Amino acid sequence: MSQTPPPMRVLPVTLAYGHAATSGAPARPSVVGVVGVISIILAAAALATNLGTAIFSGVIFVTAAQQTNMIAMNKMPAVQLVAPDEAPSADGVNDTVASNIIDGLRSARPMTTRQASHVRQLATKSGRKLFPFGTPAITAARVRDNVSASGEVLIGPDKTANYYVLGLGRLDVSDTQAVFRSDDNAVYRSGDVAVNRSLAEPVIEAHIANLNAQLAPPLNDAQQAALRTLLRDPNQIAFPQDDNRQFMPAGNFENGGVWIYTTQAQVRLARDGTPTLLSPLTPTPGVNPFSGKKITTAWGRALLGESVVGGLMGVLLLVAAIFLLRGRPAGRKLLIIYSLIKLPLAILGAWILARAIDELTNAVGPGAIQSAFGPGLTGAIAAAASGIWPIIVLVTMCRRSVRDYFKGVI
Repeated sequence: MSQTPPPMRVLPVTLAYGHAATSGAPARPSVVGVVGVISIILAAAALATNLGTAIFSGVIFVTAAQQTNMIAMNKMPAVQLVAPDEAPSADGVNDTVASNIIDGLRSARPMTTRQASHVRQLATKSGRKLFPFGTPAITAARVRDNVSASGEVLIGPDKTANYYVLGLGRLDVSDTQAVFRSDDNAVYRSGDVAVNRSLAEPVIEAHIANLNAQLAPPLNDAQQAALRTLLRDPNQIAFPQDDNRQFMPAGNFENGGVWIYTTQAQVRLARDGTPTLLSPLTPTPGVNPFSGKKITTAWGRALLGESVVGGLMGVLLLVAAIFLLRGRPAGRKLLIIYSLIKLPLAILGAWILARAIDELTNAVGPGAIQSAFGPGLTGAIAAAASGIWPIIVLVTMCRRSVRDYFKGVI
């Protein structure tokens, strides 16, 4: 008679994933959760910090480009513009000589005010073509002697024009234009309408008041008188008529002179009021923010590369922290790898940051945002701040309780 074997006892087996494999394994140390949470916070902060570092490297690139442009501008010659009492072209004469031409022609035959205005325009553009005597020799008497004949012709109903036969051609002057036809068939004309570029008195006074608010000391009496004379001139080209802002950057020279920067010119007034007009492309004195030391982009590029690597390290820290909180052994391994890589990178990154700040603060002059601690101390603080956590992680992850916990995790 066969015997029925006793039933086998089946022991329940529970597979653990992310937990201790046996009931005898140690529980998860509380420090693991603390390290995981702090690592997530620091990973997010690292991503934001490295974004800021990348932006700072962009500031270096922009500043270096600005300095390059300003160095190029400083090498440009100071282009002299035409002041109201100077000749506006190589063939023109200044306002005083133009008046001599008008007086000489009037002594040969009278002309109206409008006719005289067009003669002045023609003289300032092409006066040397009419009277090639040389500027000092163009006197009213010499002009009168150069007129061999003059008269009046009818050019329309109740409209007449003067004509003057000169040594080199014929000049016809009406109320609408002055035309000189030279013997070699060249034609020179005045403008049809005279342009008045003078500024109204309230605008002039507003400009002077705003300039005095910027200058220390303000414009003296001679400089104010010279500026008023300049801006009242119909031919002035220094201040735009359509600029209603009434604000122009201005500064003082050490010798008592001042400079005024407009959209059309750079005006310099000597202590005695003598004006000088320069091209608006001429570098403005006293506002160059660079000390002369060259900014390179080498440290900016290095800082940008460091920010990219730092961002990737922040992602690695974030992934490792998530794995750690979920109880996976890979989290501990990734944190150890992160710490071993991050320690030398922290020192290198802090050194690059210090050198970049040092170069920028040495090259940028007063008024720039300087480091409150100085480049060396800034680098030391950055190295300490970014290197402390990897050391803490290494010490924590190598503790026996943490090792034993993850040994029992499948």
